[in-house]
Order: sequence, then structure tokens, then C-alpha cells
Amino acid sequence: MATSTRQWLKEELENQILPELAKLNFDRRGKLRAKKLCTSMRDAWAARGLTSARQQQGCMDQVRAAIRGTLGKQHWSLDYIKLLTEEHVEINHAKSLKTRERQLQQLYLKDPDAIVATAVRLLSSDDWAEVTAGLAVLTGRRLNELLETAEFAEVSKWVVRFEGALKRRDEAVPLVFDIPTLTTARRVIQAVDHLRSIAPEGEVNESSEVAHASTKHFEKLVPAPPGKTGLYAHLWRSVYATIATFWYCPRQVDEMLFKAHILGHFETLPEEEQRNVGRLQKRLESFASDRHYRMYEIDDEVIAHYRGKRRGIKLGEGGITVLPVFAKENQPISLPKRTLSTLKVFADDKVLLEAIYDRLDLSPNLSQHERFSGLLAWAIRTLEQPLQQVQEEEKAQEEEKAQEKVQEQERQEGPLADVDDRATSLPEAIAATGEKPQDPLRQDLQALVATLQQFVALQMNAAPLTDPTMAHRSPQNAAKMDEAMAEHQETTNQQRKPRSSPEENDRLINMTIDAIIAYNNAPERSFADKWEISVNVLKAWGFPQTAIYRIRNQRLDEINLHHAAHAIQPKHNLSHHRGHNPKGAIANQSL
Repeated sequence: MATSTRQWLKEELENQILPELAKLNFDRRGKLRAKKLCTSMRDAWAARGLTSARQQQGCMDQVRAAIRGTLGKQHWSLDYIKLLTEEHVEINHAKSLKTRERQLQQLYLKDPDAIVATAVRLLSSDDWAEVTAGLAVLTGRRLNELLETAEFAEVSKWVVRFEGALKRRDEAVPLVFDIPTLTTARRVIQAVDHLRSIAPEGEVNESSEVAHASTKHFEKLVPAPPGKTGLYAHLWRSVYATIATFWYCPRQVDEMLFKAHILGHFETLPEEEQRNVGRLQKRLESFASDRHYRMYEIDDEVIAHYRGKRRGIKLGEGGITVLPVFAKENQPISLPKRTLSTLKVFADDKVLLEAIYDRLDLSPNLSQHERFSGLLAWAIRTLEQPLQQVQEEEKAQEEEKAQEKVQEQERQEGPLADVDDRATSLPEAIAATGEKPQDPLRQDLQALVATLQQFVALQMNAAPLTDPTMAHRSPQNAAKMDEAMAEHQETTNQQRKPRSSPEENDRLINMTIDAIIAYNNAPERSFADKWEISVNVLKAWGFPQTAIYRIRNQRLDEINLHHAAHAIQPKHNLSHHRGHNPKGAIANQSL
């Protein structure tokens, strides 16, 4: 494996500097000796031609890293083995000036496809420097990460999970994040293995070798920065970020955020927070280094070729998808520019509208027109029932008709004789008995029916017959409710009731819908315990399906608005028998 160009410093650290520091005590004499050791080191570096603070910075970083790794992250000598504060200020000022000069002379990539194609071709080279240059273009990773520390795991065809960032090695929890690759993830992983199998051993000028390979293969495709005569390894981070953003950044995601994430620019936490594993795992992207990686832009002619599109041009092609971190369902809704109109609502309705916006995660940063347009788009998607649901409802209608025929035949012929022991399958058993098995959802519905019967009583200001706590209600209302509940009970009892008139069915269906709305509107009701006003739920009361469809369609606007206010989506009721059983909670809660 190739080693650093400062192998001589590594040997001095192991044989002289670290052993001497280990002998020093944290006292006046030890501090003076550490200061003298720092001065002598820097004099030796100057004798090697490293005269300025900027030239010595890399050596000092290597020494301090060795001290932290051998003597401890908080070793007292670090306060004396360092550059002066004014030297750091001078170095940072010089870096800022160079960055400003680059930003005054923006560079453009005229053929990103050719750049990527060249990099892919280099992956199969037997020259380790060429493979390194190709990988740097395709992944944006640093030179020594590719040679030594980087670990890539395939997430999808075009995404890898990266670990091994050089600048984050001291953190308690390793920095791990997903990055898109400009070629397939599998090809990148194979190329890394190939690189490490051919990288030379011993002292090698890595930066110089990779810079030479970069200039040789890319000088006609990538313009060199101002003041530079050739290309170099670290330059590829900026090139990668530019092309990756053009190819993969979703339109609604800010490109600064996207670049910060794929380059691994995350906030650095204080020492005390680095012990908090949860806090480390939730670090946010940092933009402090962004200006150093804005050297390149995609050329205007390329943008024009894609009809002005500047981000995400390859999303959806060849299995290319949005990075998981940017593909959450609560991403802001992207809306085209449209002609505005004035929309007025009642003051009390505006409160309800804001509640709906919050449920739908329509950001307050959007304009009122954009938020309302997002609500309309959601409502249209909700109202458009999928074909499968229509087919299921038609099938349910056919099954209901068939069951009605069986029940009619039973009434004419009398009770069935003993069921044949040979009818052992579930469909045969149902056909023989005329009964349906009690599945968890039906049990929950029955519990809801019982609870809503009490709700109906409350809405009519009367006590349910079985609740002694409602005895304070007036006798007139109680008698009225007793009569209504008796009628309702007769309707839901299939074996005893006579067939109700269409008018009576309509009245009871409307009463049930009102009860479910009141049930869901109860302030203490949790989201999991609420119910969608669906055809199947109304069928639990034993109403004719044709009547259910007619009444539900008549009140569809009201029902949809109610669902929107509570963020109740289609098939919400499936949660009542997928690991969640609210039967006990519904049956026992006070109303």
C-alpha cells in the first residue's frame, strides 16, 4: 500500500518525538521542554524547504494526530505543539483569498458525460494512480480515503453507503452516509478492491502521481483552476459534486444541501456531545465548506440541451432513484407557476384549513395559494378510487346478493339439518351454516357499533339504556332514545328483523354516519382509534349495500372533508387488524 510522502516525519515521530513527549511531566519544566521541541521540529522542517506556516501546516497536523492517537486526545502537550494563532489567521485569510479568486472566475463543464465515461474507463487500468483518479471523479472521495480508509457497501444500483471519512476518525460514532455514484455501485466497489491490490508499497508521492494521471486523461475535458497548470486529486470533489447534483438532485431539494450531504459535510459536535450516540447519529449537514466546492458549474449549452433543467436530469432512468434521505413522503409538493385568483374563506373555516395543512405536512413556508393547491391535489388523489377497490366493491355486491338468496331460501325451507361432516373447508362451512367467521376486523367493528350507539344517545341528549351514569337525562329524551335504539337494534339483528323500508334505512345510515363523525371528532380520540367512513364499515350495521352507496355518495363531499380534517386515508381501517386491536379501548372508554 502506498504511504504518505512524509514517511520521514512518521519515523521521527515513532523514534524521537513521541518517546520524548511521553517522558515529560505536566509541570513548568515539561511545558518549557515541549515548547523547545516544537521550535526544533519547525526549524528542521524549514531546512527541508517548508519555510512558511502554510507549508508546515500539514506536518503539524500529522504530529498532533500522532499525539492524540498515542498519548491521548486531551494530552497537555497539544497546547504547546501547534502553530501560533496569528499563523492560523494568516493561513485562513490566504485560503479565503484564493477561494474568492476562484469564485470570480467560475469554470464550466461542457461535457459531463465524457468526463464520467473517461473515469469509468480508468477503473480497469493497471496503473493505480489512474484508477484512483477515476474513483475520485465517480465518488468524490479523498485520495487517502480511496487508498486506505474508505469502506463502500451497495445500497442500490447507483448508491453506496460510505464509512471512513478521514476528517471524522476521532468521533465516538463513525460518520456513515449514503452517496450516489456516477457509475454503478458494484463497479465502484470492485474498482476499490482492484486499486488496493495494485497500490505500491513504500514511500510514494501519491498526490503527484494522481495529479499527473488526472492531467493526462482529463485536461481537455476539465479546465484547470486559475493559477494552476494542471489538475489534482482534491479537485475531483468539486467536479463530482457538480455532476452528481446535475444528475441526481431532486428539483425540490436545495443544491447546497444536496452537495453538503454527498460530500460528507456534517456539523462537528463539541467534545461533550460526541458522547451522545443519539445526537451523533442525527448530525445535520454543514455549509461552512460549501464555497470551497463551488468551483465548477454545468455549461449553459448543456443546460439548454435539457430544456433548462439544472437538477435531477437522470432520476427515473435505468433504476436511478432519489437518495433515501431526500425521498421522504413529506417533501414539499412541487407546483408549477399558475395564474392566481382570490379565494375567500370564513374566519372559523380558516382555522380548520390550517389544521388540514398541518396534517398534510404542507409547509408554512409555502404561499397560501401553493398550500391550497397541494390540498386540492391530495383531495383528487383521495377521491380517485383505484380500479381494484371498484372491483372489490362489485364482488362484495355479488356476494351479498348470493347470500340474500341463501337466506331467502332458508326462510322458505326452514332451518337446515345437521351440517354434513364432510363439509370441512371454510367456504363449505359458511355455505352450510349461513354464518361468517368472526375475524379481528369484524370484532372491532362490532365494538365500534356498540360504542357509537352510545354516541348517538349523547348526540340526542339522552342516556343509553345500559349506562347508569346518564340517569340525570330527562325522561322525555330517555324515552325517545330508547325507542330510537330499539329500532336501530332491530335493524342490525339479521335473524330477527323484518326487512326495513328504504326510507328507514336511509335515516339509520345517516344517523350512523353522524355518529362516526362525532366519534372521530371527540378531542380525546387518538388517530389510531378513528375510523374511515367506508362502505365496509357501514355494512357492519347490516344496512343494504345499495342504500349505503346511495347515502354515502350523497354525503361524499362532507365525508371527504371530514377525512381530510383528520388525515384519514383510504384503507385506514386496515390498521384495526394489522397488529392494532382497538376493540377494548373503544368498548371501555367514556364518551
